[in-house]
Amino acid sequence: MLNNLHQNIIVTPNRKLNDFCDHSRIVYLIVQIKNIDLRENSIRELSKIRENYPDLAVYLWYSTGTITYLYFNLKYLYFFTHLLISLIQITRNFK
Repeated sequence: MLNNLHQNIIVTPNRKLNDFCDHSRIVYLIVQIKNIDLRENSIRELSKIRENYPDLAVYLWYSTGTITYLYFNLKYLYFFTHLLISLIQITRNFK
């Protein structure tokens, strides 16, 4: 799907070349989400530019596997946060 999104961009007199470069950057950041080493940085960069691109959610939703990666990150973040809170409560009870 991302390849289709990337190929459908045509630079016309009404669209600036800068819009094309921004779109390419968004697609590149979405692809980076699938790499665990680059995921944190790409999510950070996408969150910085989300205000300027109202269609960002559409790109994320229709890109293959991206929502699944984001869901599992949130799931594990919730699990470890819950575990950390439990450990803090246990240590407070022993004091």
